[in-house]
Amino acid sequence: MLKVMGIRPDDWPFIVVIRIFLDLYKNFRYPGHRKMLATGFISVVQQGAIHALMHAYQRL
Repeated sequence: MLKVMGIRPDDWPFIVVIRIFLDLYKNFRYPGHRKMLATGFISVVQQGAIHALMHAYQRL
């Protein structure tokens, strides 16, 4: 299953965060809250991307 999706085990937390965000986003009914949630999610994504890049750089 992992190999088919191309997801390494250390990528799982990131996938879980995205799933949780999507569930929350669908359940929010107020546009203001959605905007706040999206802003928070973007910062989490940026942190995750930086973290992933650092790990990739260390492996070289």
